[in-house]
Amino acid sequence: MQQGLADAGRAALVNNMGKVLIAEVAHGGQDRVRGGLAEGAQRVVLDVEAELLKLVKVL
Repeated sequence: MQQGLADAGRAALVNNMGKVLIAEVAHGGQDRVRGGLAEGAQRVVLDVEAELLKLVKVL
């Protein structure tokens, strides 16, 4: 009897953890997309700064 309850508890835990894992993976993918956009924007700012410094050196 106790073994059956223990197995049912483990099965419920595994089922719940599977749902949590899927949600975390989906959420992590969204962070990567946003993170990539933020990194791209930072690169643009750095590129503009570098071009301005080159222009100042030429003048």
